[in-house]
Amino acid sequence: MGETIARILLAAPASGSGKTTLTCALLEALRRRGKHPVSFKCGPDYIDPMFHRSVQQVPSWNLDSYFTSPDMLCSLFQEHARRGDIAVLEGVMGYYDGIRGTDGRASTFEIASLTDTPVILVVNDQSRDETAMQQICRIIGRADELVIVTKNLYGGYSAAVKNVLDHSIGTSTPFSTYRGKQMHHTLRYGKHDLWKVIVYGEITETEKDTFRYLAERNAINDGYARSE
Repeated sequence: MGETIARILLAAPASGSGKTTLTCALLEALRRRGKHPVSFKCGPDYIDPMFHRSVQQVPSWNLDSYFTSPDMLCSLFQEHARRGDIAVLEGVMGYYDGIRGTDGRASTFEIASLTDTPVILVVNDQSRDETAMQQICRIIGRADELVIVTKNLYGGYSAAVKNVLDHSIGTSTPFSTYRGKQMHHTLRYGKHDLWKVIVYGEITETEKDTFRYLAERNAINDGYARSE
């Protein structure tokens, strides 16, 4: 993409995770702050853009990498995104779900890659869907930067977040390497930049220290260069 446009994409590991609800909430929050957002929906779905236009009064367009070429998609995105000061994109189905169901063709992932858009993953922490869990783990293993928002639980992650991180060990191999004076699994997907944790809820100074140490060790284990 030749032009810098402020943009963000809301995706999810599966349908029914709350993408549309959070997209509408984000558009409304931006409007209340005096911003002029424009929105996009990945794929040909016409219902969600109607919510954006009718409820939020925000102009909205579709981005479909099946019916348009990559160059045309990027051109359309730039043309319409210039009408506002930030573009909010809403994903379709699961992040990697493509038309065939076996690859990423015309998926949210493909559109995020083509438009070079940072992604927020919307996760329903009550979900027990194994397919969704697998997708979350893949994202942890491939993200450039990972931001985890979690409730404090005695200086550790919430039970739902911990469950995801425990499952993400599959992003590593059974073989080990010596990193940071500790033994860690060899990475499947290479190294990443930032592992950031945002904690909410009551927290003591001791719990803060425990959380910092925990995030630092998680970052090393999953191949992130730094943690915050």
